Amino acid sequence: MSHSHSTKLLMNLKDPAIKINDSLTENKTFRGHLSHFIYGTLTYIPTHCPLCGAENKDYSIVKNGTKECTIKWLPMTHTPTYFVLKKQRFLCRNCSHTFIAKSTEIEKNCFISNLTKQSIAVEA
Repeated sequence: MSHSHSTKLLMNLKDPAIKINDSLTENKTFRGHLSHFIYGTLTYIPTHCPLCGAENKDYSIVKNGTKECTIKWLPMTHTPTYFVLKKQRFLCRNCSHTFIAKSTEIEKNCFISNLTKQSIAVEA
């Protein structure tokens, strides 16, 4: 069993498109507190463009860099935990628009994980 698989189990990540980078997991001071930082990437091959609906045939949708997001995660061992996720950007050659990879773990344009939101709702 690899370290990245163990980390995914500890974080309760179920999205297979998210890969954990074990060599970049670290503890450092952030906003005056010692915090855990876990690094990963989110990438997959899209089936169609969400904007124009064109299917991904003959390289009509290509990878177009990444966007790094720092996501607040559930605390581990009473220490603030942040998930630094590089989300894949895609370019649709049919409509010339870009879009970012999506995950069920994090909502669009949000920097708080769904698990953290659920934990807050349960404790309230």
